Amino acid sequence: MPVIFEDIDPIGKDFLANFLAATVHGNCYHFALALYRNLDWSIVGVVKDSAIQHAGVKSPDGKFWDGRGAISRKEFASLVAPPWVIRAVGEEELVSAFPVSERMVETISERAQMVWPHLPWKKGTLRDRIAAFASDLEALSRKHKFWICGTTPMSLPVIFQGYDDEAGYAVRPSVDGNAHIINRVIGRIKPTGKPGRRQTTLSAAFLFLFSGRLEPVFLVV
Repeated sequence: MPVIFEDIDPIGKDFLANFLAATVHGNCYHFALALYRNLDWSIVGVVKDSAIQHAGVKSPDGKFWDGRGAISRKEFASLVAPPWVIRAVGEEELVSAFPVSERMVETISERAQMVWPHLPWKKGTLRDRIAAFASDLEALSRKHKFWICGTTPMSLPVIFQGYDDEAGYAVRPSVDGNAHIINRVIGRIKPTGKPGRRQTTLSAAFLFLFSGRLEPVFLVV
C-alpha cells in the first residue's frame, strides 16, 4: 500500500511555523531561496534605493510568500518603509547581495515541507526521499515477513515476524522538526468484512531518521 504520510502534530506545526515566521527578520533571503529551489516559484523582492530590503517568492496563482506563509502584496512589503518597488529577483542577484548559508536554506526547506505539506514540492526533496525510504522498508518487510515494532513503551525497536495483518508503515515529522517518526500500521477486519486500518496501532516502533542512519528512540503500544 502507499506510504501513509501523516501531518506533524499541531504543537510541532505551531513551533515550526514560528521558526519560519522569524525568518522575515534577517533570513528572508534564505527562505526565498529554499522555496525557489524546491517549488520553482519566482523570487520577488522589496527594493528600496536599489537594495533588496525583503525577499520571498510568488506562487503561480499570484500569492506572495515569505516566512509568514501566503500573504497579500501589502503585507509582503509592510516591513519596508516607502517608497519601494516590488520586482522579480534572480537567484544570482540574491546570492550576491547576502551571505548565504546553504545549511540554513536546507533547514528552512525541510521545515517548510513539514508546515505546508500540501504545496507542490519537487521530486527529490526531503519529504519525497523519506516516503521512498518507508516504501522500500515496507517492501523489504513484506519480502522477509519481518517488521520493525516494539513490546513496551520506551524499549528499543525489535524485529518481529509478520502475520500478514500489517497495513504498512506510517510516517510523520517529529515535533521539533529535526527528524521523522516511522511506525508500523496494523490492519484489522471491520464488521463488514472489509479490511481497514486501526484508529490506533497495537504495536509500533518509532525511529528517528537522521541523514542515512536509524536511531531508536521510543515506541508506543
